[in-house]
Amino acid sequence: KKLTLLKSSIIKKNSEFNEIFTTGKFFSSIYFKAYTLPCSAVKIGFTTQRGLKTKPQRNRIKRITRELWRKNFPQYQLAAKIIFTAKAKILNVSHLDLEKDFNDLLKQL
Repeated sequence: KKLTLLKSSIIKKNSEFNEIFTTGKFFSSIYFKAYTLPCSAVKIGFTTQRGLKTKPQRNRIKRITRELWRKNFPQYQLAAKIIFTAKAKILNVSHLDLEKDFNDLLKQL
């Protein structure tokens, strides 16, 4: 079975992002930050750390984070709105290290 990221589960509105950032719980790991707000279903958003110079770097980091989520979310029973913020240093790290760190963060949630 192919795991896909549903378009309906992605947070796109700025107002939703702001609500989660201001009222949600904060979790952190070496390469990622997560903000969560309890909800009936899983809704997910992806951002990057401020200060990244180029758009291709930001997009690559978001693609990496989306792929980590897509591969690992079925293992966890989450019902929340979640925003993942990837730190800039993930560009210089192996995929295995990122996956381990991402799973550690999901366990905290």
